[in-house]
Amino acid sequence: MVRRHPHVFGRRGQQREEVAANWEKIKKEELGLSEGARWLWKRFRRTCRLLRAHRLIERAAKHRLLAPGDEERWSDIQNTWGTLNEAVKEGNRERIAATIGEALFGLVALARKWGLNGEDLLRERNRHFIEGTKQGHG
Repeated sequence: MVRRHPHVFGRRGQQREEVAANWEKIKKEELGLSEGARWLWKRFRRTCRLLRAHRLIERAAKHRLLAPGDEERWSDIQNTWGTLNEAVKEGNRERIAATIGEALFGLVALARKWGLNGEDLLRERNRHFIEGTKQGHG
């Protein structure tokens, strides 16, 4: 914590850009990213949209806002894949986008049903991907 946030625990008065650049440099060092894999870490917002979906579904279930059986999303997800296949064949970008969003939300609901968190699952998948690029570009 202290290493990643010297602007909080040590040097003060750094500019916002300097703090962000320093954090990025420290994170890359910790991950051991090669020069070839650093493109993965170009500035991106750290958003947790899967976590938000998880929390929305969790709250809806808690307040009984889900219809009976809504937590059992597997058949819905299978239908979504079929819809996505049709949208891709049509080349309908709007329908593709909406269907991918629906699939992601459904997968988060399914993960939650099994006591998993989509954000955690994707974070782990990202870690595997980054490790693979370190090996491939190192």
